[in-house]
Amino acid sequence: MLKSGDEVKALTNLIQLVRYAYRSIDRLCSVSSLCARLFNLWAGQIQRQLTENQRTLFAKVANYIAQNGAVTRINSFKHTPELRNALKREMGSVVAADEAVCGLSMFLLNRKVS
Repeated sequence: MLKSGDEVKALTNLIQLVRYAYRSIDRLCSVSSLCARLFNLWAGQIQRQLTENQRTLFAKVANYIAQNGAVTRINSFKHTPELRNALKREMGSVVAADEAVCGLSMFLLNRKVS
């Protein structure tokens, strides 16, 4: 019997197989390694100035996305209220935090990389 974490990892790897089969990605790799690579690209973009606290928080969000397949709102972090509250505080509002989290999720999951 698979544990919850193992099931999630299997599911996200299955998602990668489907994305590869539909040519959404050119190379088969794990979601976690892909998200880590794309997070660095997202964080390093010149138009996005992140404080060190914001970078740390969004790295946690990227890790959450890699483990769970997606996230679109900070309320998705039900089991990590400290992360949800820190995002609201760092971004200034729930709306700003939601927009940033959704943007990161879209960037990580919909980006075609080779």
